[in-house]
Amino acid sequence: ATAISVQQISVFTPSGEELSVSAGQFAIGRDTSKISADLGNAVSLDKFDLKGWRVVVTLGDELSAKADWDWYYTAVCLIGLAISIALTAWGASFVVNPLMRLSRAVTHVGNLNLDTPISVPTNIREVGLLASVIERMRLVLQRNQTRLEFLAYHDPASGFLNQAGLVKEYDLLVGNEGQIDLIHIKICNYHQIASIFGDEVLARMISSKIDKLQATLAGGVVGCLNNNLIAYIYPSDEGVGIPLMRKMLA
Repeated sequence: ATAISVQQISVFTPSGEELSVSAGQFAIGRDTSKISADLGNAVSLDKFDLKGWRVVVTLGDELSAKADWDWYYTAVCLIGLAISIALTAWGASFVVNPLMRLSRAVTHVGNLNLDTPISVPTNIREVGLLASVIERMRLVLQRNQTRLEFLAYHDPASGFLNQAGLVKEYDLLVGNEGQIDLIHIKICNYHQIASIFGDEVLARMISSKIDKLQATLAGGVVGCLNNNLIAYIYPSDEGVGIPLMRKMLA
């Protein structure tokens, strides 16, 4: 230790001698009154087989003086704490923000909210791969959902509205003023047509009749039931008149 750090080292013997080193000088003194006196910060050397020996180390002023803790040090500590928190938050944002966006995307996919594309820009490779997998999953679910909705309201063979689709359209028309006519056109020999010429010919025949029906009575909603019955919902102010009906049947 330097003289600046340690001001004095004193060793007290059991017989009252004081061996001291101070400012680079070694001195020996004797004071029997200190044999049993309490020396405050003295350290006993009994455990080193030096029974009755004690050591006192006096530190220099720069170590023994109390620290001056004023507003300046407090402000420096608070500013340093704020800077460290800001840097930590800034660094964590590169991880937390992508994970939060990915979490929201997963929630939307789980709730079947499939209209929003999943975009999670990040430099974390694993998070980017997971986001791309979830985006592909969203596209597959969206296609399946669209397909299921189409099959729920349309005939899979002809693509026209089925009974559920016609009921849905009818419910939308009920609130309007005027008359709603329901016209059925049944192909009585559809079994023979399908067995001889095939289902494709039957489907083209039904499609042709529907085209003529829509050309005669434009503005209605058409559907196909059981692959042999055409249903046409026609909303109008006064309904389909007899002359128009004869024209349509012809």
